[in-house]
Amino acid sequence: MAYKIDDRNKEIFAIVDNEIVPREKAVIPVWDSGFLHGKQIWSSPRLINGKIFRLLDHLEKIRHGIIAMGFGGKRLPENEVFIDAIRKVLVTNKMQGASGVHIRIIYTPGSQVTASMNKKAIVNFDGTPSPYRIIVIPEWRGE
Repeated sequence: MAYKIDDRNKEIFAIVDNEIVPREKAVIPVWDSGFLHGKQIWSSPRLINGKIFRLLDHLEKIRHGIIAMGFGGKRLPENEVFIDAIRKVLVTNKMQGASGVHIRIIYTPGSQVTASMNKKAIVNFDGTPSPYRIIVIPEWRGE
């Protein structure tokens, strides 16, 4: 086998748009700009002895990427938005206090009304800004 499979990940929960969902139901719309054009920023800190290693550095990387993509301002979530999502998903998965957990944190600017590469397409059909999307996927890796 080329990759060691950890059976604990079969029953894992993720958080998508502030909703805790089982692994097989963790989905995003096909019109999400992160899916359509790769307009996403992600970082993957580790949980070690119940602490997220260099979490603020990872969140700064995400914030810097959001600004670099031109989605700052009102589309720039506060650190607490990410931290709250991470906390909820770790508690749901009974991972608090653990080690060997890899946490994928993903930000996308939201869904689009057309597959255009233009950032102005990331709106709802009434022209209001599409809400950004935060996804947190934890999984057991090792230990």
